[in-house]
Amino acid sequence: MSNNNSKKIPRHFDLSADDIIKIRKGVGRAKLVAKYMDHYQLDAITGLVPIGGDLVSIIPAVYIVYEGVQMGMPRAQVIKMIANIGIDLGAGMLPVIGMILDFIVRNNKKNAVIIEDYFNQVHIGILDDEVDPVNIVKALNPQ
Repeated sequence: MSNNNSKKIPRHFDLSADDIIKIRKGVGRAKLVAKYMDHYQLDAITGLVPIGGDLVSIIPAVYIVYEGVQMGMPRAQVIKMIANIGIDLGAGMLPVIGMILDFIVRNNKKNAVIIEDYFNQVHIGILDDEVDPVNIVKALNPQ
């Protein structure tokens, strides 16, 4: 890791290069699901089907939370993500308001951002694709 463009990485956290790759891939998958559900409006489109559409749109939302849990997200962050899903589901049960909110509110994106922000704040540099995971491990475990 060069000193001119390197980021400080907490030395107390023991990560392997495989762990870093797993986290990067997990964050990428969460962001991809959020992109399809929110950016391409799949959440809103499925929400047009009364009740069943909102229940179907929960599956990808729960998958995003699952990715966070698999990567070791803290309980408080997971609860926040589950609350976002609950709000989305509750709003979806309101006939007209729910449909409008599905087009405006981006709960899947919010949850993907919660995951990304956590790893950017707690493990600075591990989501930076320009930084080789092996170099991060070397910085964490100097010998």
